[in-house]
Amino acid sequence: LNENRSRAQEVVQKFLSGFQLPAEALLARCAIGSAQECIEKIHSYVNVGCSKFVLWPIVPPEELVSQIERYGKEIIPQFS
Repeated sequence: LNENRSRAQEVVQKFLSGFQLPAEALLARCAIGSAQECIEKIHSYVNVGCSKFVLWPIVPPEELVSQIERYGKEIIPQFS
């Protein structure tokens, strides 16, 4: 979650550089950006039948707790 989409993409690109799959393939499966963008991405999966998701925040270690808190406040309530 990051309201600054370019900052979010920068962090994600650094993270994904360590994977064998192309970054584009992984990005297509990720919810990246503002809370609203993440909600919309998750809804697209819910709409086709997905009911279980893995929360894997892609942030520097010092932002991990605040990122999980944001998910709890801004994202998860949209699906309860």
